[in-house]
Amino acid sequence: MNRWFCKQVWLLCGVLALAGCPRKPQTPSALCKTDSDCTWKLPDGSKQQGFCVAGSCRQCTRQEHCEVGKTCVNGQCIMQELCGSDADCAAGSVCWQQRCHTLCEPGEQSTANCPEGFVCTLQGFCVQASDTCQQDADCSEQSRCEEGLCVSNKDKESSGQQQETGEESREEDFALQECLQTKHVFFAFDQCLLRDEDLNVLQQVAQCAKKYDLTVTLEAHTDHWGSTQYNMALADKRGQAAGSYLQPLVVSKQVQVVSFGSQKPARSECSRQACSQRHCDVNEEACAQNRRCDIVLALPTS
Repeated sequence: MNRWFCKQVWLLCGVLALAGCPRKPQTPSALCKTDSDCTWKLPDGSKQQGFCVAGSCRQCTRQEHCEVGKTCVNGQCIMQELCGSDADCAAGSVCWQQRCHTLCEPGEQSTANCPEGFVCTLQGFCVQASDTCQQDADCSEQSRCEEGLCVSNKDKESSGQQQETGEESREEDFALQECLQTKHVFFAFDQCLLRDEDLNVLQQVAQCAKKYDLTVTLEAHTDHWGSTQYNMALADKRGQAAGSYLQPLVVSKQVQVVSFGSQKPARSECSRQACSQRHCDVNEEACAQNRRCDIVLALPTS
């Protein structure tokens, strides 16, 4: 029985020898002459082409050779802890370029504080020697040299975009505040006709209302001349004139007209309290300011 078993084993070995055994995937420690000698399978079944360095196979020689989330350490791509700030890293580590790096003491013996292939930066943390630089030419095309370290241009672009976005946001806020300021159109004595300069103001109002979805309230006024009833009707005509011009420009935006007559003068020296209809030292400039329509824009309430 034992002889038969041994015979079968020898027979199997002979068959395998003739057929040729499958080549074992290379590992980072395998000997090599060229990069083609360094190929091995990854956990997902795919093959990875390595690099032949000083007669030994390496998975990587630079950070760019590793996938996102891994870093090149001693020729192998290993997982590296992601971070958003130093608080996300363990004690003794610091967050740089969204990865946790070991702290070290800069100095002549600084390299001894870091893993093989890493150096201690002036900032006091370990990085790959390939990530250090003196000028932009020392870094990859996607990086730049900044304070002795190769920094991804994406960080600069992101910072620039954030700054640009912040500036745009401030400009937008300023434009909105400008729109929310009360506008005015003025009328001739006992008239409700809009003048050319008034139409320009109303066009600006319409643009603001459409852009920021603002509500428009037209507060119409008159000077103190005439009866209360007459002035209320005249003020309403002035408000309706402005509203009729605005309504088709703002489309679905609601335009509301409120008539105050002579109850709320902008200039008190031309008012019923300051003088009577029988005797008044007329200040025409003040009265002209009272013959107006105040345009109040506001954000819609929820």
